[in-house]
Amino acid sequence: MKRRHILRIAACGVLPGLAARASAQTKPLTIVVGYGPGSSVDLVARRTAERLGPALKRTVLVENKPGAGGQLALTAIAAGPADGSLIAFTAPAPLTIFPATYDRLPYDPKDFVAIGATCSVEAGFVVGNAHPAKTMTEFLKWAKDHACTIGNPGHATGPHFNVWQLAKASGIEVEHVPYRTIPQLALEVANGQLSAGFSAMPAFMELIKAGRLRLLATAGNRRAQLFPQVPTFVELGYDKVRAEDWYGFVASVRIPQPFRTEFADALHQISKEPEYREAIVAMGLIPEYQDAPTLAQRIKADTAKWTELGKLTGFKSTS
Repeated sequence: MKRRHILRIAACGVLPGLAARASAQTKPLTIVVGYGPGSSVDLVARRTAERLGPALKRTVLVENKPGAGGQLALTAIAAGPADGSLIAFTAPAPLTIFPATYDRLPYDPKDFVAIGATCSVEAGFVVGNAHPAKTMTEFLKWAKDHACTIGNPGHATGPHFNVWQLAKASGIEVEHVPYRTIPQLALEVANGQLSAGFSAMPAFMELIKAGRLRLLATAGNRRAQLFPQVPTFVELGYDKVRAEDWYGFVASVRIPQPFRTEFADALHQISKEPEYREAIVAMGLIPEYQDAPTLAQRIKADTAKWTELGKLTGFKSTS
């Protein structure tokens, strides 16, 4: 066989693959977010998408698929094309908590691969400005003598379990009130319809600044940068009430390796930009880049932690 014939045959095998990749890169890249518009996950996704477009030299869109605590977005990713045109931006619960608390999920956590995270998020405990408690210690004392309702982002979320841990450690009785939308949760705490709220800090930022919510404690590993005067639960003696999560990108395990590398490199560069980091801080988040291996290990460790806590509480989701 002549050399030119051999080259022609080899090209027949390579060109379709190259053509498929080129075709995918001409399609818009859609970031699917499993939470509603205006949520902290959505806001970070959109801020990141603004920078990803120029970095990847392609159109980047954000599509919201709220519902079931983020499950709908991951279901769409697992069932969608794996050509580099679809990726999810998510909070950890659908991958780390739900497998331990749902008997059945519409996806398998093994269907996804970690791509990278740009920030961490800590939870905050708030009361309305009219509440008599000015400190966390005063609130816990108040709660022992009053019916106590604490809103959270939903059953089987980190804040739900953290409130359970706080109640157990402090000896108070709590009625858990799950919310589909966090802005509604924040507003009802501010209006006095709930005793308190416990959720990711960005949910409360605007109402705290407006003086309608009072931040009593945070659940991060260190004091919040924007609220250095507010103690952490660990400082108050509740070392198990710790909720510092991540917001990150995951994709189908079927996604091509070149796309993973290209996207991860762009994300890493964006995470270093001072303007991007300042925007993250202004939302009440912590700018903190995690590469794919680090995020994958974090997901594994978080899953083990929540599985153990799920067994301890005996909680199972009914939906």
